[in-house]
Amino acid sequence: MDAEPTIERWAEVIDQAIAACSNCIVDRVVVLSETSSTQDAALRAFDGEHGVAVIAHRQTSGRGQRGNRWEDGDGQTLAMSLALPMAGLDALRLAAVGGLAALESVIGVCSTDARLLVKWPNDVVVRSDSGDRKLAGVLVEVRDGAAVIGIGINTRTRAWDGLEAVSIEDLGGETNRVVLACALIGQVSRWLVADDQTIRAAWSKHDAMVGTERSFVVDNERVLGEVISLDPFTTIRVRTQAGDRELDVRVTRNG
Repeated sequence: MDAEPTIERWAEVIDQAIAACSNCIVDRVVVLSETSSTQDAALRAFDGEHGVAVIAHRQTSGRGQRGNRWEDGDGQTLAMSLALPMAGLDALRLAAVGGLAALESVIGVCSTDARLLVKWPNDVVVRSDSGDRKLAGVLVEVRDGAAVIGIGINTRTRAWDGLEAVSIEDLGGETNRVVLACALIGQVSRWLVADDQTIRAAWSKHDAMVGTERSFVVDNERVLGEVISLDPFTTIRVRTQAGDRELDVRVTRNG
């Protein structure tokens, strides 16, 4: 494994990756030794026109879906957010793009046969006989004309405090966060210009939910059943005891 460079060199290395990235969605990086939230820091760094990546050595109050806290483990995760002009972008598509980018980046650094999957709407998980464990999460927020894609990846082994989680180190993979950040910028740039059919096909190939029993909430109604199909842009089809249901992904959440 390559040794992670000192934080003083992070910007230099990532800037080189941005310069070499075809159709890169960001043109600069901001590196912080510590921040409460890379999401908020990315929004502050956004100039309204050009994409910017913000990466922190340590994040103290990271956010997940529905206001949940993303645990940093005191610098043992990659915490990065990309702020982009919102014009022409769709939040659902950005969530799918972020999930696939995180998945591909992790696959690229893991020398393991672990089964890595995307769990709708925002997680990368590792499947084993004992169940799924969370490796990465994606959060998309739209504010003040910007779309901010936050990606957190567990890099090093730590105490999970009851969480069903796993790290790249647990999987025998490369834990250099700068390498991961460069890969993520490239992957998000690649997937953002992919057509919907390509994204759907990749999601289907790595889907963690189809064929499993899941619980969803739609308009305060809980729907329990086997996931038959899942399109990250439109609908989830669930086989319930009362028959098949099609759930609109825009108003559905995991329950």
